[in-house]
Amino acid sequence: MVSGTTERSGVGKLVGAVVALAALYVLPSLVIFPLVDYANDSDSLSLLVELIVASMSVGALCLLGGTHMLDYERGDFARVWKYTGPIMVVSLVLGALSIFEYVSSGTEVSPYWLSKLALYTMLCLGIGFYEESYCRGIALGGLLSAFGRTRAGFMGSVLATAVFFGSLHISWGALDFSSASQLAQALLKMTQTGMYSVCLSAAILESNRLSGAAFFHGLDDFLVMFGPYVLFGVEQDTNYVSSGEDGALMIGMYVVLVLLYLPSFIKALRALIIMPLPRRGGLYGEGALPARELEVAYRAVVDARSADRAVARSFFDQWVAYYKSLEAYQGQQAWAAQQAPAARQAWPAQPQQVSSAHPAHQAPVAPAGQPMRVMPVPPEGYVPNPTRVAATQAPAPVAFVRPQPPVPPQVHPDAASSGLPTPPLGWAR
Repeated sequence: MVSGTTERSGVGKLVGAVVALAALYVLPSLVIFPLVDYANDSDSLSLLVELIVASMSVGALCLLGGTHMLDYERGDFARVWKYTGPIMVVSLVLGALSIFEYVSSGTEVSPYWLSKLALYTMLCLGIGFYEESYCRGIALGGLLSAFGRTRAGFMGSVLATAVFFGSLHISWGALDFSSASQLAQALLKMTQTGMYSVCLSAAILESNRLSGAAFFHGLDDFLVMFGPYVLFGVEQDTNYVSSGEDGALMIGMYVVLVLLYLPSFIKALRALIIMPLPRRGGLYGEGALPARELEVAYRAVVDARSADRAVARSFFDQWVAYYKSLEAYQGQQAWAAQQAPAARQAWPAQPQQVSSAHPAHQAPVAPAGQPMRVMPVPPEGYVPNPTRVAATQAPAPVAFVRPQPPVPPQVHPDAASSGLPTPPLGWAR
């Protein structure tokens, strides 16, 4: 947070998130029950339920201060694909195998497939926004608000959300706890969906925006549902635990899915482990930080990927707080201009030192009528990517700022023993 201000604990946001999660578990039933008679069939009822819970979840997210998390920017879907692309390929293969199985058995295409196509398109879109708002928006956002300051709290919040998300896919009331087969299926299904949650969390936490993940999630579900429910009109079944001989088949399928998800899960986990902290989530009020603004600075590290990981991580950590403090200075043209997409296209070939003062005391000013970007000095040894620089026409002026605290620089008291980087601006014991 900004020097001279008191950092909020985030407990209030966590309490609000818990209340919202509990309310969203109960209230939809009260709204849906009077409308059941208006549904023509089970698919129509499913659509009605999904649209209601999605609307309520999105509304609760907005009430908690996460409206900006619904923003969508170009590249958000690609960011999700970076972590979960292989998972969607798995879903595509499963969908294709399902269609092949029905065709091979002589099942005829449903005469209502076109109307089902429209229905399941809306249904899957509702699923995407409901589950992302409910789990990665409210649940994860609430946890990060209170615990996102430390690495243990940050990772614990992501993993707790993954367990919570996985548990939502099990019908606990119908589960036979005396059956080893059913317990194994439930555990494996939770593992599979939990891994999926970690991948989606990594993508969302890079930008604090979840619409890209919601669209991806909906499309991923649609690929699996298209064959049986749209083309062949099979009645929808959301029970992920089977009994009898089918139980062994389900266990085998879940084991294969977990193994196929593993590369994406490991990639997401590695990204989460080195994400800069503190990271308090969208409900805390970080806006679209740090990815949208810090991504420009991080490109220096990306281009210098041969550098030691510890150096890159130190660079990340020390500049997160600086960007947050810079945002706090209302009306600063440099900060506002920095958020324009055109101002994030290239890293200039000739960096220029223009200021060594804290932005509270001296902010760089762009020439009249021109935007100004404020970015940290790139790490030692950084070489700009000539392709990216050449691709940008008339880049905006850039002010490279190496901010200094108003008092003589101090070293973190524990730095000598723990290897921690110099604390960011505004840090206090």
